[in-house]
Amino acid sequence: MEHFSDGRLAWASGVSGLFTRIRGIAVPTLLAVLSMGTLPFWWPNSFGKKYVFILGDTIISSVLFLGAITSAGLYYLRDRSIRSQDIKYKLHELAHFLRDKQTRAYERSLKKEESAGESSENERFCDFAGELCERIKNYFSVLSHDQSINSVIRLATWVKKNGQYNLVYKTVGRSSGLNTMRSKTSEDIQAIEGIPRFLSEEKKSRGVLIYHDIKEAAKIGAFKITENERLYPDDIKSMMVAPINGWDGKAQSVIGILYVTSREDDTFSIKYVDSILFIADLIAPTIAFIVYRLRSTKRKGITQDQQKSSEMGIVG
Repeated sequence: MEHFSDGRLAWASGVSGLFTRIRGIAVPTLLAVLSMGTLPFWWPNSFGKKYVFILGDTIISSVLFLGAITSAGLYYLRDRSIRSQDIKYKLHELAHFLRDKQTRAYERSLKKEESAGESSENERFCDFAGELCERIKNYFSVLSHDQSINSVIRLATWVKKNGQYNLVYKTVGRSSGLNTMRSKTSEDIQAIEGIPRFLSEEKKSRGVLIYHDIKEAAKIGAFKITENERLYPDDIKSMMVAPINGWDGKAQSVIGILYVTSREDDTFSIKYVDSILFIADLIAPTIAFIVYRLRSTKRKGITQDQQKSSEMGIVG
C-alpha cells in the first residue's frame, strides 16, 4: 500500500524516471568513469584493418531501418493522439452528466416537487450513483489501458443500532463490471474501521491510497475484509481510494469514498493520483447537493426520531 498526496512527480518514477533524474544521470556517468580502461567481455581483442561496405545493400538497409523507425514513431503518435482525445471525451462526458443531474435537482427544488416516497428517492439516487460509477470506470479504463477497471462509491450515513446512531459508509453505486451478486451481500463499513478509520485517524483525508495487496493491508488495519471479498476474490486485485470531501450539514468532512479497482496487480501508480483526486473533487459538490435535495424532500411528515436521523446522516 502506498499513500500519495501529489502526483506531479510521476515523471521521476519507473525506468524512464531513472534516466531523467539527476541521480539517474550521475550513476551511469560514474560507472563509465570507474570502468575506463577495462573492456567488456563482448568487445573484440582487435579490429580488422579493412572493412568493405556494399553501397546498394547499405542504402537499402539504411532506408528500411529509418523507415521502420519513422513508421513506428508515427504509429505511436497516432495511438497517443487517439487515446488523448478519448480521455478528454470521457472526462467531458462525466462533467456533462454531473451538470445535467445537478441542474435537474435545482429544477426540482425550484418547483418544490414533493418526494415520490423514500424508497423511490433512494432508488433514484442509487441509479444516479451507478451511472456515475460507470462513467468513472470508462474514464480510468482509457487512461490506464486496463479494461478490467471498475468503480464503487460509498457514502457516509448514520444508522441506528441498539438505540445509538453510528456513522457508517454504505455502498450506493458500483459499475457494471463487478459481480452482480455483490449487492446481495454488501456490508456497511463503520467509520472507526478499515479505510474510513485510516483516512480520519491518520489525517490523510486529502490524499490517495493505492492498494497493491488487499490482504496485507487488512493485516495493518488499513482495509476491512467483507463478505464480498471472500465470495468474489477475483473481482478486485488492486485499487485506488480517494476521499469525497464535502459539507455534511454541519462541517466539512469525508462524506464519501471513491474506489477505482482493477483485476490486475500492477495497474495503479503515482501517475494516477491527480486524476482520481480531480474526479473525487469534481463529483463531490453534485453528490452533496443531490443528497441534500433528497433529504429535504423527506422531511415532510416524518417522525421526530426520523427527522433526527435525516439531519444527522448524509444518505439516511
